[in-house]
Amino acid sequence: MELRFGLTQSEREQGREPDALLGSLGEVYPRWRGMALMQSSTGRLLATRGEPLPFASLDSEVTKEASVRPVASTGKGVVMVATVPMLAGNEQRTLVAFTDLVTSEVPLDSGLGQSVLVVTDEGRVLDSRGPAPAVDARVSQGLINKAAAESAGGRTGSTVDLVAGNGTGPEGVREKALVVAHAPLTVAGLSGAWRLSLVSMAHVPVEGHTQTDRHPVTVVSLVVVAVFGFVLVRRTIVVPVHRLRTGALTVASGAGAPKSRGLEVREVRRIAAVLEQLSCAAEPGRRPRWWVPSARLTIVGAAATMLAWSCSVLVAAGGAAPRVPELVVRERGMEVSRIADTVRRSLNGAVADLKLLARTNGNKDTDSVLPLMERLIAREARYRSIYVVDSAGRIGARTGRPPLRAEARLPSGEGVRQYNTAGSLPVIFAYAELPDARHGVVAEFDVEHLSELLHQRAGRVRVVDPGFRTIADTEGYLAFHTLSEDSLRRSASEALAGRPRAEIGRSRGGESVIASAAIGAPGPAGTLQWSVISEQGTATLGLPENEVSRRALSAGLIGLVIALLNFGWHEFIVVRQLRRTATLAERLASGDHVSGIHPVRQDQIGTITLCLEICRKTASDSEYRKELARRES
Repeated sequence: MELRFGLTQSEREQGREPDALLGSLGEVYPRWRGMALMQSSTGRLLATRGEPLPFASLDSEVTKEASVRPVASTGKGVVMVATVPMLAGNEQRTLVAFTDLVTSEVPLDSGLGQSVLVVTDEGRVLDSRGPAPAVDARVSQGLINKAAAESAGGRTGSTVDLVAGNGTGPEGVREKALVVAHAPLTVAGLSGAWRLSLVSMAHVPVEGHTQTDRHPVTVVSLVVVAVFGFVLVRRTIVVPVHRLRTGALTVASGAGAPKSRGLEVREVRRIAAVLEQLSCAAEPGRRPRWWVPSARLTIVGAAATMLAWSCSVLVAAGGAAPRVPELVVRERGMEVSRIADTVRRSLNGAVADLKLLARTNGNKDTDSVLPLMERLIAREARYRSIYVVDSAGRIGARTGRPPLRAEARLPSGEGVRQYNTAGSLPVIFAYAELPDARHGVVAEFDVEHLSELLHQRAGRVRVVDPGFRTIADTEGYLAFHTLSEDSLRRSASEALAGRPRAEIGRSRGGESVIASAAIGAPGPAGTLQWSVISEQGTATLGLPENEVSRRALSAGLIGLVIALLNFGWHEFIVVRQLRRTATLAERLASGDHVSGIHPVRQDQIGTITLCLEICRKTASDSEYRKELARRES
């Protein structure tokens, strides 16, 4: 918290006259609408600055620790009140400051009639920005109560209410729906019971036509393909093999010849022909009909149909680009504007920190500023190093990592500068003069921290300088890498010209939503002339069409895997074993009664193989007995 940091910079700052102390804080942190310094024990006002406090007194418990809490006031709505206890000599004092809880800087989409409300856990509206929802008051209050109850449980979410929409489009579909988003208001690291929620209400257009209607067609075609493959394999392989097993058992027991009928693959007919020959029901040399498809061809056909379905689904899922509603593009532009505002606040905050540090040190020697710099760099993660330079640019006292900026004279006054436009790492620094006018203090920014400020949404977000060189990026990048896509360069140029834009364009990743915003005034950050560029492929947006495409893609990949597994299982478990058995059966029929016939597995095909082995032994014994009778005669 900036006020607490300002007061704890040094004991000397806390011992200043009340009016001078508030004047110093007010100049460094102008966003606070009013400040007051009071005696903690009695509540007596010692000094005030800006607007008067929106309340008469403070609870004595509040003055014991730093806190941030909302206060409802007449004429000011809900304000955020911060209290910071401090010790001036032996006297306990409390600094009180307030500012707007919901400022006018909150970006609202007027095209959607968006409004932001601050509500209690009971649903009572304390403050608001934007127009009132264009729906019945009872309906809107019910939605607010529901959102407040969800936020009271610490949950963040949104609700879409079509009933509360307005206008009826084709087929009775609402043209607009009321979308209510909510989140609890909390402050990390400080006390203060807020028990408030932030609720956003907007009338969002309803998109009546998407490509989600292709989903039933995909399911029906999958059912047809699955049934076709199942029937094909069962009628041509499974059932004939079971029937052949029964016939083989009949032949092995000497009860007669097997019957061959129905649809059969080539290997089953070959084995059946051998069994008929062994049962003496067929003439020697009879051959089966070779035009019958083989078992492998049948399995390939079943797998091919599934592969064809999978490929068609994959092509359809990755084919046409989704239709992006204008609302999504416009919302992305607002998000980029918020990111640019976050970066601007961080850069301007660094200048404010250095100005406060310079005021706190006063006319002391430059070595006395070292403890203040150490406190600052420990509190703020945005700095990599802070140091003092003299009028010739030589570096004196410093803290943090070694400076990347070469020794050089500082510009006059205070501000933010980009030191280099080439190298392995961008050097961005804030600076301010010390009161002696012969020294200055410099704070170099941590580029990784700047990149973290960009991680607020999906997609790739970059900060570029006026030469379109990359300063920070949410993805891996080379420092000062120049934007190569014309669409990105054009968007950045428009943003720097004061015309932030969001549109559908082409980038290296294909069709994308491209948005830009300049990091401009107010504050010294505007002198950098940076812009924020965001790009996200339309295929990765959270649209219903993309969700259907992702599900279709998953289904296509699963179908592809199933087809390959189905072919592999039948090839190694059924086809190869069946082809081996047919070869052994024909060898037996050709008169080879010596080579043994052994099954590979104990299954239906294995039973057929055992029956052939029994037939081989019977034939071998018969030949032996005939040879023995011939010799005896």
